Amino acid sequence: MKSTDMYCFRCNFGWVGPDSGNWCPRCGAFSALEQRDAVQPKLLSERERVLLDGIELTGGDRNRTYGAPAPNLSLQMQLWESYKAVAADKHSAAHDAAMQHVFAKIARIASGKRGHRDNYVDSATYIAIAYECDAEAQP
Repeated sequence: MKSTDMYCFRCNFGWVGPDSGNWCPRCGAFSALEQRDAVQPKLLSERERVLLDGIELTGGDRNRTYGAPAPNLSLQMQLWESYKAVAADKHSAAHDAAMQHVFAKIARIASGKRGHRDNYVDSATYIAIAYECDAEAQP
């Protein structure tokens, strides 16, 4: 088995060892790249690693769970517009911000795979936050 200099752009971990594909032994990310010609790769900033994580999630796990983002976001906007048509300026901005999160979770429930418990927990949490914001805003 050949030894290869490898480097993970997600966690900035480098190692020498048998070729293990592109899986990082430290963080398990599929982001390890072979170092060629003994060139030191640029260490990534935290911001760049966050962006890589986002790419991995939106192109992988989130996409498999919820599908393409456009239909989900369109549904979220439809829910928000229907709410605002009825509620108008009835509630505080903080309350309405929490409700936007509720509609995001409802859109995910509607467009995603069944049984994704986190969306239900998050929806309930944001409803409770909206209630608290509304209660605090009342005279």
